[in-house]
Amino acid sequence: MKSPALAVSSPLSGYSFVVRCAIAAIIAGLAIGGGGCASGKPAVKPDPATKPPTKTAASPEFDFPVNHDDWSALGYRLAWVGYPVERSAKTRVVAAAAFPDALILQDSSSEVALLDSLTGERRWGVGLANPLTRFVGIVRDPLDKGRVVVSSQSEGFVMAVATGGLVAKESYEKVVNTKPLVVGGMLVFGTSTGEVLAHLMGRNVKAWGFQTGSGIDVNPVLFNDGVIGSISQSGDVVILNSSGQMLGRNRVLGGLANNPVTDGNYLFAASTDQSVWAFTQSGGLLWRYRTAASLTGQIAVHAGAVYVFVPRDGMTALESTTGKVLWTAKDVEGDVIAVVAGKLLVRTPKGIDAIDPVNGAVTRRVAMPGVVRFIPESMKDPTMYAVSDLGVVAKFIPRQ
Repeated sequence: MKSPALAVSSPLSGYSFVVRCAIAAIIAGLAIGGGGCASGKPAVKPDPATKPPTKTAASPEFDFPVNHDDWSALGYRLAWVGYPVERSAKTRVVAAAAFPDALILQDSSSEVALLDSLTGERRWGVGLANPLTRFVGIVRDPLDKGRVVVSSQSEGFVMAVATGGLVAKESYEKVVNTKPLVVGGMLVFGTSTGEVLAHLMGRNVKAWGFQTGSGIDVNPVLFNDGVIGSISQSGDVVILNSSGQMLGRNRVLGGLANNPVTDGNYLFAASTDQSVWAFTQSGGLLWRYRTAASLTGQIAVHAGAVYVFVPRDGMTALESTTGKVLWTAKDVEGDVIAVVAGKLLVRTPKGIDAIDPVNGAVTRRVAMPGVVRFIPESMKDPTMYAVSDLGVVAKFIPRQ
């Protein structure tokens, strides 16, 4: 059978063999490099779900800035590199939630995408709203683990984990400001009006509300036994049971620029009033640690110690039951994000510092240029996801 390039009808039949070969080469070149055609049509844009494919640790190159020696020194090895969004400096990952089976991310255009936690493959991506919609958090549906709830300030989008299909919408009675806290079959939020609001999933109704003195901008926390703690921007500290009844109340002397945390027994808060506070489940003051500066860094608690960056003092470790200073690391600035292989990992302005939890000594200092977000799955020896400034995600797992 003749080649299609040489089987052109009679006008070509009189050409020399050389000319016919040249024409065939030109036609073949246009077929292969069609991006240069003069049709005026734009080139087809690759679907970020499939182009480029997920790359594994065995791949020869990456679109993610990885220094394997540095990550190994931190106790990790690379598992895969994945692509949840179109790679662009204009597209930012603004929210993420890590689950054992999936990593769910939301970008600045309000698109939500799911990466398979085992392979890094993008399973789906769905645009939920316009880019001006403010979203507050992503949680697993308390009624069905096969679904997730992506909450905006006014409603919850209930999505199937398997397909990304929109299963239902939940309308919140008030404008919510915080990531939802899952308590039984409820989602508990802080609101702009200062109400701690519990939304009953599946019924699409308000379960209960508790009014504080001003707007609540920081996430509520969950103690043991379903007890809820919340702090308003005027300093109201309220402790509620799962039915919304008050168990205790107290105050801090300023607002919070970070989220409070709990170890299950106590609530810890680092306030702009230059103090670290600890409260009991009954609302009683356990201790207060005064500093000389407003505290804006994220506080953390693990294994009997509270960690917070104090300007001019450095990273500071406090005993969780007494507030006693255990140590300070003057040259460490940032937030403790995980404990891996017995070392604290501190997210710093330049990368990650590994420090000894016994005395605060820096054991490794690693620069992470191009990495804008770290997403630990838990606090102790977690799977760690890292997001680049182009929206590329890398999964790192603890070394065995």
